[in-house]
Amino acid sequence: MTSETPLGSPCVAATPRMATYTVLHIEDSPANQRLVERILAQRPAIELLTAGGGEAGLELARERGPDLVLLDLHLPDIPGEDVLRRLGENPATAGIPVVVMSGGAFSGPAGDPRALGVRAYLAKPFRLTELLDVVDGLLAGRDRP
Repeated sequence: MTSETPLGSPCVAATPRMATYTVLHIEDSPANQRLVERILAQRPAIELLTAGGGEAGLELARERGPDLVLLDLHLPDIPGEDVLRRLGENPATAGIPVVVMSGGAFSGPAGDPRALGVRAYLAKPFRLTELLDVVDGLLAGRDRP
């Protein structure tokens, strides 16, 4: 289980299983981190990485090259829109699909979040099955042995 860390500190979930996919969750709320961890525990092929802020999330994305990013827009250090922009500008992270999970409205360029790599938007509170369906669908399109 993921241990709690100070905001902005990267935390890698301990996963005793053989992971095929890596999902990075960028979220500052420990309660939301634990919720997503419990939901994704139903998928043994997923290794979950968690970052409590945007800068830590960007660093983990560069270092680990996750297959998917789950992103809250309201982060304590930088806005989620900036995280999206920076992921898209970096060749090492530009191709990573992003799912925005937020209670607020998305205000990306020209109102089109896809311009910043957003593949899905889940409004909080979301249903467990809704998150699993989106994650399963996006990971199914990733190349894996």
